Amino acid sequence: MVSDKTNKIYTELIEYMKSKYPDIKSGTTYNENKVEFPYIYFFLVDMPTKLTTLSNTEDGVGLVYQIEVYTDKGADKARKIAYEVRTHMISEGFKCKNFMPVPSATNVSRFVTRFERLDV
Repeated sequence: MVSDKTNKIYTELIEYMKSKYPDIKSGTTYNENKVEFPYIYFFLVDMPTKLTTLSNTEDGVGLVYQIEVYTDKGADKARKIAYEVRTHMISEGFKCKNFMPVPSATNVSRFVTRFERLDV
């Protein structure tokens, strides 16, 4: 059986990001009315079984995380922070599946990234 490593992955990402951006905030929930910027929103999207044994035990899962960056300092700043997220996640063996800005009518810039890897 594969263990859930979400907390470990989240903690390591935030420690890395705080070394680059000491004022960054983060969480696994997002409340638009209470957020401070810059902010990283981290959540597990999916964890389907990828490897099973003949006895039908789960030996591997496909981890899929979405990490969203929010800032009130412009789209360029959001992209730079998202690139640091990408750098860390790739160093942890993840593949970047999405790396895209999200248009906004407000002064808050948003960048969405999605990462996946096989975890055994």
